[in-house]
Amino acid sequence: MGTKSDDWALMIAGLLALETAREKHPVYAEGQYEALGVIREEVREFTKAVEKESILRAVEEAMDVRATVDRFLLGEHLPIEQRGFGWWEKIA
Repeated sequence: MGTKSDDWALMIAGLLALETAREKHPVYAEGQYEALGVIREEVREFTKAVEKESILRAVEEAMDVRATVDRFLLGEHLPIEQRGFGWWEKIA
């Protein structure tokens, strides 16, 4: 079982991964299916790292998966006026 400091460290690492992903790929996706493709590719890279590379590489790829999913949850695949956490409730 992790500690609260572990929880905070994970949250901060996730925010840093999200910022790095935005810098590396300013345009995330145009639409939910393209976003799904981006997420699938990151999961494929994570799977490869787990199967054939080091644990450090697997963790790096896991953070990339997290960042791409976070970008979906923030609506970065939508037009700017529809983005933001909870976007799905606004367009449902």
